Amino acid sequence: MKLTESKLKQMILEALKNKSFQDFGIPTPDEKLKSKLGDENFDKIQTLDKDQADMMRQTFDPDYPRDLKQETIQSFMESHGFDLEIQELEYAGRPTDVFMNEVYIHSDSSKAFSIDYGIKTYASLPNKKYIYFNYSYLLNLKATRKNGAIEIPRMFDLDMGHYHDANEEDIGAMSSLIIGRIKNDLKKIIGIK
Repeated sequence: MKLTESKLKQMILEALKNKSFQDFGIPTPDEKLKSKLGDENFDKIQTLDKDQADMMRQTFDPDYPRDLKQETIQSFMESHGFDLEIQELEYAGRPTDVFMNEVYIHSDSSKAFSIDYGIKTYASLPNKKYIYFNYSYLLNLKATRKNGAIEIPRMFDLDMGHYHDANEEDIGAMSSLIIGRIKNDLKKIIGIK
């Protein structure tokens, strides 16, 4: 198993919720909340769906561990009226090392954003890996095209897997890194503040 940043965060959150803290006399977050609310009220919270239960736990205990939600290209675009349209990746006319192609269409159908991204190494820099991306924005038949690359720190080993067997966790981490890099530019392009 490769240890990625998101996997490490997940392991830390699971450790915080783990009952092994009892060995040190420290109550788990659930035990602390249960003693504060009582068995009956705690059990009612447990029957709620995950989002509602998390909200209730954090309402009663502001220090209750929270799931870390990363902003991704998809979450950013969907929050501004674009829907993801999955398209089969066509290699004709594209570099053969493109792993992901995502196309977002605005609800009024006059605007479209597409992005290709993957992991690349360069012969001149064999010990370094990069997330590379190419994106374009189409507004009223006028296209804006840009590209970029983000060096992957050595401590992280991101892997996209094969196209049909993608590593969803690593793709989410890559998408989060890319939107962090292009977000301000993208806001200007699509006309939001």
